[in-house]
Amino acid sequence: MGIGLRKTAGLLRNLTLTTARSGQELFIAATDLAYMQISTGALDYATAVREAVKEMAGQGLEVIYYESGHRDKIDVAVRRAVLTGVSQTAGQLTEARADEMGADLVQTSAHLGARNKGDVPENHEMWQGRVFTRGKDPKNTEYPNFYEVTGYMTITGLYGINCRHSHYPFYKGISQNVYDQAMLDEYVSATVTYNEKEMSYYDSTQHQRKIEREIRKAKREVTAVEAAGLDSFEERRRVRAWQAEMRNFLQQTGLQRKWERERIVN
Repeated sequence: MGIGLRKTAGLLRNLTLTTARSGQELFIAATDLAYMQISTGALDYATAVREAVKEMAGQGLEVIYYESGHRDKIDVAVRRAVLTGVSQTAGQLTEARADEMGADLVQTSAHLGARNKGDVPENHEMWQGRVFTRGKDPKNTEYPNFYEVTGYMTITGLYGINCRHSHYPFYKGISQNVYDQAMLDEYVSATVTYNEKEMSYYDSTQHQRKIEREIRKAKREVTAVEAAGLDSFEERRRVRAWQAEMRNFLQQTGLQRKWERERIVN
């Protein structure tokens, strides 16, 4: 099993352990709040229970990364762990093939909406589509170092969290450069218009992620309220409202809908 998949297996074991604790803390906090609201007369019993159920559903089961204190929803954490593990294994296979073929140069892939915040390696827009040396051939001094610039296998770099880039061997004088400078410049300058305001393509994808989070949150509330035997008309209305917002956003910007990002784990 490759290192990427071993990391994934380890992370998923950690998710299993931390989710139970997170769920217990969430339940205790929500029921404490309901008790206080009822005992102080702030809310009647039915309303307090409903609000407690919605509070738990809205927050959802979380995974706590104790080293950093960062929290993720369980469905987000599992999806990220699996995709990152598979991606890293693919990257390691590419490295192994490059070693077997004696290839020093490699080229990274490029796509619209690459992360463009900060400096290298976390700014993927700065290194995508470029040719690099892996340091195997001292004659290739005109190329930047692949591992240093891309942050290969680091959290914020190539094959890191939420990275959609890959790389492949490149042979000088033989391989054709897939991404010329004009294409890369076009990726950088790409914008969309939303509500008569221009935004970068990257920022538009981040706005789409925000709407997806709201859809998932509303769906979790529907599931929890119905599981508690309560009417879910208002919660279902919120789901439809956010889905309508998504359709409007995509129609204006031309982005593609990511259905898998709107699903929840019941």
